[in-house]
Amino acid sequence: MAASLRRSGARRAVPGVALIIVVVVGISGCQIAVDDFGSEVIFSNAYSESLNFAIVDPEGQIDTEVWANSSVAYALRECRGDSIRVETLDGEVLGEIDRPACPGWRVRVGPEGELSYVDEND
Repeated sequence: MAASLRRSGARRAVPGVALIIVVVVGISGCQIAVDDFGSEVIFSNAYSESLNFAIVDPEGQIDTEVWANSSVAYALRECRGDSIRVETLDGEVLGEIDRPACPGWRVRVGPEGELSYVDEND
Protein backbone atom coordinates (compact mmCIF):
# COMPACT_ATOMS: atom_id res chain seq x y z
CA MET A 1 0.00 0.00 0.00
CA ALA A 2 2.79 2.39 0.68
CA ALA A 3 3.91 2.11 -2.92
CA SER A 4 0.54 3.36 -4.19
CA LEU A 5 0.84 6.61 -2.16
CA ARG A 6 4.13 7.66 -3.76
CA ARG A 7 4.04 9.86 -6.84
CA SER A 8 6.01 8.81 -9.84
CA GLY A 9 8.83 11.03 -11.14
CA ALA A 10 6.78 11.95 -14.21
CA ARG A 11 3.89 13.20 -12.08
CA ARG A 12 6.23 15.38 -10.02
CA ALA A 13 7.67 16.92 -13.20
CA VAL A 14 4.29 18.10 -14.56
CA PRO A 15 3.96 21.20 -12.31
CA GLY A 16 7.55 22.22 -13.11
CA VAL A 17 6.98 21.90 -16.86
CA ALA A 18 3.75 23.88 -16.58
CA LEU A 19 5.60 26.66 -14.75
CA ILE A 20 8.27 26.79 -17.46
CA ILE A 21 5.59 27.05 -20.16
CA VAL A 22 3.87 29.92 -18.32
CA VAL A 23 7.17 31.79 -17.94
CA VAL A 24 8.11 31.33 -21.62
CA VAL A 25 4.68 32.50 -22.79
CA GLY A 26 4.87 35.48 -20.42
CA ILE A 27 8.29 36.51 -21.68
CA SER A 28 7.13 36.14 -25.29
CA GLY A 29 4.19 38.43 -24.54
CA CYS A 30 6.55 41.06 -23.14
CA GLN A 31 8.64 40.87 -26.28
CA ILE A 32 5.57 41.52 -28.41
CA ALA A 33 4.72 44.59 -26.33
CA VAL A 34 8.26 45.93 -26.76
CA ASP A 35 8.08 45.37 -30.52
CA ASP A 36 5.00 47.61 -30.70
CA PHE A 37 6.88 50.60 -29.27
CA GLY A 38 6.64 53.56 -31.62
CA SER A 39 3.35 52.47 -33.23
CA GLU A 40 1.60 55.64 -32.17
CA VAL A 41 1.58 59.32 -32.98
CA ILE A 42 2.21 61.56 -29.96
CA PHE A 43 0.20 64.76 -29.49
CA SER A 44 2.04 67.13 -27.11
CA ASN A 45 0.47 70.29 -25.75
CA ALA A 46 2.67 72.93 -24.07
CA TYR A 47 -0.02 75.57 -24.69
CA SER A 48 -1.86 77.25 -21.80
CA GLU A 49 -5.20 75.53 -22.46
CA SER A 50 -6.59 72.20 -23.61
CA LEU A 51 -6.50 71.63 -27.37
CA ASN A 52 -8.14 69.36 -29.92
CA PHE A 53 -5.77 67.48 -32.24
CA ALA A 54 -7.66 66.26 -35.32
CA ILE A 55 -6.44 63.75 -37.88
CA VAL A 56 -8.31 64.93 -40.98
CA ASP A 57 -9.20 61.81 -42.94
CA PRO A 58 -11.64 61.36 -45.85
CA GLU A 59 -12.97 58.27 -44.03
CA GLY A 60 -13.78 60.35 -40.94
CA GLN A 61 -12.02 62.82 -38.71
CA ILE A 62 -10.33 61.54 -35.55
CA ASP A 63 -10.39 64.02 -32.65
CA THR A 64 -8.21 63.78 -29.57
CA GLU A 65 -8.42 66.27 -26.70
CA VAL A 66 -5.10 66.96 -24.98
CA TRP A 67 -4.99 68.90 -21.72
CA ALA A 68 -2.63 71.82 -21.24
CA ASN A 69 0.97 70.79 -20.51
CA SER A 70 0.41 67.11 -21.29
CA SER A 71 0.72 64.55 -24.07
CA VAL A 72 -1.45 61.78 -25.48
CA ALA A 73 -0.35 58.78 -27.56
CA TYR A 74 -2.77 57.73 -30.31
CA ALA A 75 -2.17 54.18 -31.56
CA LEU A 76 -1.53 53.85 -35.30
CA ARG A 77 -0.17 50.91 -37.30
CA GLU A 78 0.33 53.03 -40.42
CA CYS A 79 0.05 56.65 -41.54
CA ARG A 80 -3.49 57.98 -41.54
CA GLY A 81 -5.29 61.04 -42.85
CA ASP A 82 -4.38 63.91 -45.15
CA SER A 83 -3.47 66.46 -42.48
CA ILE A 84 -3.42 67.20 -38.75
CA ARG A 85 -5.34 70.24 -37.47
CA VAL A 86 -4.94 71.72 -34.00
CA GLU A 87 -7.59 73.98 -32.51
CA THR A 88 -8.78 75.31 -29.19
CA LEU A 89 -11.86 73.73 -27.63
CA ASP A 90 -13.75 76.86 -28.78
CA GLY A 91 -12.91 76.02 -32.39
CA GLU A 92 -10.12 78.56 -33.05
CA VAL A 93 -7.63 76.90 -35.42
CA LEU A 94 -4.03 77.28 -34.22
CA GLY A 95 -2.59 75.59 -37.28
CA GLU A 96 -2.61 72.67 -39.65
CA ILE A 97 0.12 70.29 -40.79
CA ASP A 98 -0.34 69.17 -44.40
CA ARG A 99 0.96 65.65 -43.77
CA PRO A 100 -0.66 62.46 -42.50
CA ALA A 101 -0.34 61.34 -38.89
CA CYS A 102 2.31 58.61 -38.77
CA PRO A 103 3.53 56.16 -36.12
CA GLY A 104 6.68 57.32 -34.37
CA TRP A 105 6.06 61.02 -35.02
CA ARG A 106 5.23 63.80 -32.54
CA VAL A 107 2.94 66.78 -33.11
CA ARG A 108 3.89 69.47 -30.60
CA VAL A 109 2.18 72.74 -29.82
CA GLY A 110 4.53 75.16 -28.05
CA PRO A 111 3.66 77.73 -25.37
CA GLU A 112 3.01 80.41 -28.03
CA GLY A 113 0.84 78.12 -30.17
CA GLU A 114 3.58 77.19 -32.66
CA LEU A 115 3.30 73.75 -34.27
CA SER A 116 6.05 71.27 -35.01
CA TYR A 117 5.97 67.75 -36.43
CA VAL A 118 9.05 65.67 -35.58
CA ASP A 119 10.09 62.11 -36.40
CA GLU A 120 10.79 60.47 -33.02
CA ASN A 121 12.34 57.45 -34.76
CA ASP A 122 15.56 59.36 -35.49
